[in-house]
Parts: sequence; structure tokens; C-alpha cells
Amino acid sequence: SIIEGNGRGSGKRQRIRSERGTKMQTEEFNKVSIIQTIVDDSIVEKVSKKIEDLAYTGEKSDGIITVSNIESVLNISSKEKDAKAL
Repeated sequence: SIIEGNGRGSGKRQRIRSERGTKMQTEEFNKVSIIQTIVDDSIVEKVSKKIEDLAYTGEKSDGIITVSNIESVLNISSKEKDAKAL
């Protein structure tokens, strides 16, 4: 899943042109994107490394990767559970 929104976090604010490009203003909110994925334990490191490699720009705003344990998964349409549901 990809979730996009705006946040007040630290970091440089984006400057945008307004009024037909004759005026510059600083955005109050930074653009925030959150990517969520659930993968089998056996490929967590591989997926994390791939995201790290693709997302890296060298800027402070590159983001973070967090890894959490999922206790249970249920695919509603197939009724499959846990690893089979993925």
C-alpha cells in the first residue's frame, strides 16, 4: 500500500510558484509518502535492501524503514491464513 499525505515534520519546506509564476511561497507542510508491505520472514532483508537502494538520494528526507512482526494474517476472500494468505 502507498499512503500519501502532508506532515509538519522537520526538514526543508518546498518552495512553489504561485500567481502565474510571479510569486514564490513556502509550503507549510512537507509531502509525506508511506509505503507499507507485508512479506514472509525469509525475504525481509532482501526487500528492505531493495527499498533502501531504490529510495536512496543522500538527502535527510530519504525516509526510514521499520520492520514489525505480524502476529496473524487473514485473506478475507480466500479465507487463507498466515503465510498462505500472503
